[in-house]
Amino acid sequence: MIRKHKKSLLARQGTVLLLILSQLAALTACGGNSAKATTMHLTRTSGQVAVSDGDGEDVALLENLGLYSGYGVDTRRESFAWIDLDSVKLTKMDQNSEIAIQKEDKQLEIEVKSGSLFFHVTEPLAENETMDIRSSSMVVGIRGTCGWVEVPDESHMNLYLLEGKAECSAGSQASQVSPGEMASMTENGQIEVQPFTAKDVPAFIVEEVEQDSALAQAILDVSGLDILHPAGPVELALEQYRAIISQADTYDYDSVDEPTGAYRYALVPMTPDADAPALLLEQDTAFGISSILVFQYDTDSDSVLQAADTLSEGVGGVGGYRGSLSAAGDGNGLLSTEFSSGTGMGSTSRTTLDGDRLRSEVIWEGNIFDDTDTAADEIGFLDIDWHDIGDTAALDSWTPGSAPAEPAPTEPEDAQDTEPAQPTDGDRIVFTGTLGAYSYSDVLALQEISDPNPGSDQGETYWLIVLDTPQGMTLRSGDGSGSHEGEVSLIDVTGADGLEQYIGQSLTVSIDADDTWWPSDTSLPIGQPHTSDVHVLQ
Repeated sequence: MIRKHKKSLLARQGTVLLLILSQLAALTACGGNSAKATTMHLTRTSGQVAVSDGDGEDVALLENLGLYSGYGVDTRRESFAWIDLDSVKLTKMDQNSEIAIQKEDKQLEIEVKSGSLFFHVTEPLAENETMDIRSSSMVVGIRGTCGWVEVPDESHMNLYLLEGKAECSAGSQASQVSPGEMASMTENGQIEVQPFTAKDVPAFIVEEVEQDSALAQAILDVSGLDILHPAGPVELALEQYRAIISQADTYDYDSVDEPTGAYRYALVPMTPDADAPALLLEQDTAFGISSILVFQYDTDSDSVLQAADTLSEGVGGVGGYRGSLSAAGDGNGLLSTEFSSGTGMGSTSRTTLDGDRLRSEVIWEGNIFDDTDTAADEIGFLDIDWHDIGDTAALDSWTPGSAPAEPAPTEPEDAQDTEPAQPTDGDRIVFTGTLGAYSYSDVLALQEISDPNPGSDQGETYWLIVLDTPQGMTLRSGDGSGSHEGEVSLIDVTGADGLEQYIGQSLTVSIDADDTWWPSDTSLPIGQPHTSDVHVLQ
């Protein structure tokens, strides 16, 4: 409703009126007789506070200073002022704020020229009384409620409600405002209402609520805002992630083939200093390549940003493409490994999040079967824990992931010099290591990788000899093209007979180079040889 009474002291042409509709029954318990907005006092100050009279002259600060029509009050940096109205209405000025007081009979107006003003009216005004808080663009009619206004500039004022209800009118536009909501005027003169969170409540108001447990509980009851214990960034992020997961099938994944209807999610740290993890949302396709979207909660805007790019992983139905995705061990982004199962040629890239864009940097290129990816090894791989979107328990129990384990220290040279000479076994290759029985997940953890083979038998047991020291060996190529040299850190001996008695023991063994094979695919353990011909020497 536009107020146009030109002769009224309180009205201004083109001003939008926000009427606070209080639930009077609830407020009756807070006090006694109806108050009259006639007595105003500056009851308390902190820091640098100035008061001026109607002529603009400075007024000396006295205890319980009376404030009259035409008076102005302003606060400087780290300074605050408390104004009492008839002992049942309190306003508190934030730092760097300025107000002007106008009073005519039982009509009181506080003009907020800049900054913020908290109001807490514990008793409703009488029918013949008014108390308005206004700026040059908006008026808030106070009857009995709690909240605050802020004036970020001379053309705007925002209203935040902690208790009470409001009906906002602007011409033919009308909007209801409830506790936990804020109202502001858009550039085209419309009232916009949206929720706010406990962390949006300014510190100068939290200080007041901390001293009034009854008020804190009342605000919590009507608005759901726990001002004294606001949710942290992780809680706020996970709450918004729940909404995203619930509508996983509505996003555009830019997939290479028809989706199967299966979706998964994971929580991973994308930046070392992020307050909350990123959300990965994966869509499976019939082709075997999954498409992955990345979402990151932004603490400044209290919103989730979706990266404009898409990641992928999986095994292509044709063409030999293999791709796997891991979390970087240093907490900075993701490590994406892609290669051809036919040639073994591929690369590893680090993918980081820059605002709403994914940035990818190649950190290694080569043959996955021949070369050691030292760059990625130094960073460390962390397996991503994926969950079906129907199971959101991970959102309730998420904790930051642990850093990769420190590499074992190398043995001093003098200790190595004292070791006895290693036995020989003809022209066979001799080495020392420990024989162990490993589960599917054990192998992934041992190699610090994610399984690039969807559909792997996760119940399989692998018998592996883990070498004490990685050793260069020339072994047969799995594709039958001859032999080539590579570094061996472990050997798959699942097919060898007579080793059961040695499980868990440190052994010196020999293998036949002509009967030990490099892999020709991405079966586990990745990139490491296998043999069934093992001699235990000691």
